[in-house]
Amino acid sequence: MFLVRTPTPSPDGLASASLNSIVAFSSTDLWVVGTLLQDLSLAEHWDGTSWTVVDTPNPGKFSTILQAVDGVSTHDLWAVGHTQKSYYGKGSTVALHWDGTEWSTVSTPSPGKDDRLNAVEAVAPNDVWAVGSTADASGTPSTLIEHWDGTAWSIVPSPDLGAPGNWLAGVSATSADDVWAVGSGKGDGLIEHWDGMAWTVVSSPSLGKQAASCTRWWPSAPPTPGPWARDTPSREPTRPRSTGTGWPGRWSRSRT
Repeated sequence: MFLVRTPTPSPDGLASASLNSIVAFSSTDLWVVGTLLQDLSLAEHWDGTSWTVVDTPNPGKFSTILQAVDGVSTHDLWAVGHTQKSYYGKGSTVALHWDGTEWSTVSTPSPGKDDRLNAVEAVAPNDVWAVGSTADASGTPSTLIEHWDGTAWSIVPSPDLGAPGNWLAGVSATSADDVWAVGSGKGDGLIEHWDGMAWTVVSSPSLGKQAASCTRWWPSAPPTPGPWARDTPSREPTRPRSTGTGWPGRWSRSRT
């Protein structure tokens, strides 16, 4: 297998762009989102032949940054991130929705002084999760989890580990009552689980750094069922994994 570089467009010939997330529905239907010139929201679509820029709204007075994208179908996508009102302004949460025709802004709660959504997971049209962080007046971040019920976004209470700060960077689900979010808390990896009723912290091996993403291992014959949280240790490459068939199971470290 060879990787081939596929050029992506840069609107108006501007070269300063960052692509932060991707979702694929088929080999001829892919979406990526990010930011242009560090200020403007950016979405691009692959039709099997070429990438094209698709217009996106920019509700932030100064900037609109898209960090993640996911969807249940090619006509039902969500992109999340944050906006800023000025260069030194604090962030507010933002969510854009694609209905098959256009991207539009959908109101999201922004409870703190500096709020950001870093990841999104679409389970169903009326069941979408977004995770990130919210900071108080002192600037200390806490976990932030929001849920779309088909009508509106709302905040769902989520636990923290304590100082110096907590935030969530990734979210993944296998069903409506089996959702996982990962990030950093108290200077270490943080893993949280939704069982359909509440979010709880699941004990995991000390990583000494934030866990960067959360996915589920799906080979044709899974040797070890359960979700995987990925980190990037500086010496021996390992990753924590959940063992056993019961949930939430037990997290252990596995060499990669």
